[in-house]
Amino acid sequence: MRIGRLLEAMDSAAGISVYRYGQNINLHGEFIVATACIDSINIFSELHLGQDVLINSFINSVGRTSAEV
Repeated sequence: MRIGRLLEAMDSAAGISVYRYGQNINLHGEFIVATACIDSINIFSELHLGQDVLINSFINSVGRTSAEV
């Protein structure tokens, strides 16, 4: 697996988490989700082409205009 594809999947998972959170607290209107940084990536074994990868994302904290996923 290419690292760029992995980062793309991680970004999507984080965006989905924030979007769902916004829907759960009844945010009205549109909101924009952007990735500011990634603190770390832990890969515990080699990734091979065609191998399934499980990506979990959790919201750690929420501010007035930001969220840490």
